[in-house]
Amino acid sequence: MKKNLPLAPIRQIFVNDNSRHLVISYSDGEGSDAGVGIAIWAPIIIGERPWAGYIAVPPEVRQFWHAQHEHAVRSITLDSDLEFSDIIEIEGIGPLLILHNWGSVMKNSLWIHFIDNSSALGSLVKGSSTVNQQDIIVGKIWEYITTLNVLAWFDRVDSKSNPVDGLSRQDFSRSKNCNWVWKGIVFSKDLRGELKVAVAQLQARQLSPFCGQRKKSRLTNLSSTRSIQLARELLYSLNCV
Repeated sequence: MKKNLPLAPIRQIFVNDNSRHLVISYSDGEGSDAGVGIAIWAPIIIGERPWAGYIAVPPEVRQFWHAQHEHAVRSITLDSDLEFSDIIEIEGIGPLLILHNWGSVMKNSLWIHFIDNSSALGSLVKGSSTVNQQDIIVGKIWEYITTLNVLAWFDRVDSKSNPVDGLSRQDFSRSKNCNWVWKGIVFSKDLRGELKVAVAQLQARQLSPFCGQRKKSRLTNLSSTRSIQLARELLYSLNCV
């Protein structure tokens, strides 16, 4: 009978990893103006003062999200007047902007990121999303995580406890208390191009006559679940949780 039982693959369990520095970050998004606030704490790399920044999602990027949303909805309901909301994408883009702008800090780190949107958090942990545009964003996040060799842990923070909650609304009143170092945040042309290409690829798959016969494609890196498991084990071993 034992021969018929499935065996899990052998995997390493970290008991310590002194080669990785700790990075703690927060992000928040605001719907009406598409503002995104981000901040990171990484004392070993950047010193005791955290870095923080604000950026409004470029209209060009929001148009990608809007067009894809309308395409997906209309294909089911044939209704072109439905209300559009991209708050889940605005919330979900924060971690990607951290990786994109501060990759030198994030490289080879143990990264703990806090976000106050449950839907965005679920997508980050799972490594995919039922919302097409968020799936693309999550896929790019895990692509960066793999490239930068990051062990990632995502968790939820209450909005009132989120230190960057005001940044997304351009409320900088907390800046003195947090002693932030302000950094310019960019949504580079290269990153916009990567998202645009991913959107085009997704639309091409949706237009395929066999689209309904296939399961939804995962755009995330296959190591995402693996990385989260390793990060969890490492956090417990370091008494971080």
